Amino acid sequence: MKQQLGLIQLAQEIQRQSEVKQDYLVNTRNMEVRFEDNEAHLALDEVAEEFVLADTAHKQMAGRLGIPTRYYDRLRSDHPDLLETQVNALLHREPEQRMVRTLDGEARAILSDRFRRLDHDQLIETVLPVIAEQELDLEQSSFALTSERLYMKLVLPRIEQEVREGDLVQSGIVVSNSEIGLGALSVVPMVFRLVCTNGMVAPESISRVKKQHRGARHDILGELLRQETLDAHDRAFWMEVADLTDATLDPQHFELLVERMRLSTERQLEGDPVKAIEVMRKTFQLTESESEGILAHLVRGGELTQYGLLNAVTRHAQDLESYSRSTDLEEIGGKILEMPDSAWRRIARAA
Repeated sequence: MKQQLGLIQLAQEIQRQSEVKQDYLVNTRNMEVRFEDNEAHLALDEVAEEFVLADTAHKQMAGRLGIPTRYYDRLRSDHPDLLETQVNALLHREPEQRMVRTLDGEARAILSDRFRRLDHDQLIETVLPVIAEQELDLEQSSFALTSERLYMKLVLPRIEQEVREGDLVQSGIVVSNSEIGLGALSVVPMVFRLVCTNGMVAPESISRVKKQHRGARHDILGELLRQETLDAHDRAFWMEVADLTDATLDPQHFELLVERMRLSTERQLEGDPVKAIEVMRKTFQLTESESEGILAHLVRGGELTQYGLLNAVTRHAQDLESYSRSTDLEEIGGKILEMPDSAWRRIARAA
């Protein structure tokens, strides 16, 4: 699997961010966007603060104001003065309360006043003690903290089976979260293949924890102070996440995945592999470069089966620069595994 950070580095950075990030609940009448030296700043007059607008915040601003993304991006690039005028007019003429999440001088997200802050520090404090009881292979596990998401892909070497003789796979779990509205908090089973250190995220049909960031409306304008202690509702929520994580670690989920992988070794690619990859590219919206990389790994692996194809996808995931996109391909590997016969035939018989 693709590597970015060690567990200690990850924990240290999450702790650092938890100490400096701030959230504000602001009426849009008291917001103003200003472009200076090709950089957009968001002034929050209500709390006398100003931040650089991050790319995600730009997209969220455009979406909330109903400005088409391509038009917004064109004005941002070529006519920032015009964009500034339009954005500020809409913010002030159609007022509402928005949550602004900030970190290191940036407004990293502009969200609904109902956004529930399920943050990385609370998540790892809840999940890691549960998973650590199973013993972790930290050398093979993978950790990343991007501007958009936290990822922890944890390998549990004590739970191990063979797909075929000599082809060992181990159980694992993927924990991910976004603090800026780009996805739910999730805990999902994973399979780690030892022969090529590929990771495959379990398909939707396998047990998973998924919690949306939606809660009660906030009603206190100004700075949202971080709670020193969790209230009863939050404590109950994180206890539920811990219980569901423990359930996700049930070996039965791993056994089901392995059985499906064994069956996939018998489903042949009967047509032209090049055409098969082309059908798959359209099915999963892969780029041309990704398709070429997957085909190369498929041919190199020499196994023209459903199992060979999903392994080619998850192997190519390691070659990608983007950790997030690498994870996307590991999820596509799981989707290939659970394909119904009709969908598989469209790929397998492509000619």
